[in-house]
Amino acid sequence: MVRVAVKNSTHMNQAIDKWLSIADTFVTKHLNNGLQISADELKNELNKVKKGDIEVKTSVFLDHYSKYLIPKQMQLVERENKLNESYGTFRSTIEDSEAEH
Repeated sequence: MVRVAVKNSTHMNQAIDKWLSIADTFVTKHLNNGLQISADELKNELNKVKKGDIEVKTSVFLDHYSKYLIPKQMQLVERENKLNESYGTFRSTIEDSEAEH
C-alpha cells in the first residue's frame, strides 16, 4: 500500500485494492474449479477487464461503496465515533460473494 504521506495515496490505494480484488476473483474462481491460473493467463484476464471486454460484476458497486465510505469515515471521526465495523464487514461479504460466484 502507498503511504499516507504520498500525494493522492488514498486514490492510489483504492486503485490497488480494486485490482487486487479483481485478480483475487479470477484466481479464486480457478482454484474453486480445481484449476491453476498462470501469471500470463491472469495478466490476459486483467487486460480484458482494463479494455472493458470483461466487466466484473461488483467492481462498479464496490467503487461507489468505497467513495461512500471515505466521507462516512470522516463524519464518524468528526463525531468522535469509531467507524462502525459493519461497513468493512459489508464490503468483505460482497467480495466473498463475488469470489464464490
